[in-house]
Amino acid sequence: MNLFRPPFGNVDKETIDVCKSLGYHTIKWDVDSGDWKNIGSTYILERVSKNTKPGSIILFHASSRDVSTYLEETLSNLQQKYSMVTVSQLIYKDNYKVNDSGVQKLKEKD
Repeated sequence: MNLFRPPFGNVDKETIDVCKSLGYHTIKWDVDSGDWKNIGSTYILERVSKNTKPGSIILFHASSRDVSTYLEETLSNLQQKYSMVTVSQLIYKDNYKVNDSGVQKLKEKD
């Protein structure tokens, strides 16, 4: 395991630097399902569907109420539009930088 998702997504330069020095890749999400708010499966399905794009990382919580009622349908809907890969397959491993928000960007070529 070499991925680190900061609690609550709180990330800063020091966190990124410490993680990197320990051999970890700091990751965040760009789509928050909102499941932690216990807002109901219909809203979660709509929110994820509307905000997901190629390369998205979606935040879900395994301990959220009613996760079994929306997770399978949400993933099934996404699989109709996108190829699913692991986070390790998605992130850049070389020649990248991470901004203070935790977003990876390829370094510009000289």
